Amino acid sequence: EMKGEEQVKEVARMLDGSQMSEITIQHAQKMLNR
Repeated sequence: EMKGEEQVKEVARMLDGSQMSEITIQHAQKMLNR
């Protein structure tokens, strides 16, 4: 199981493909923190 930052980056990658912006990473963090 992925934890913390790895999981956030994986979600950001799924949302935004190869170009992960800071905004995408923040969005992924919000999704995971629900």
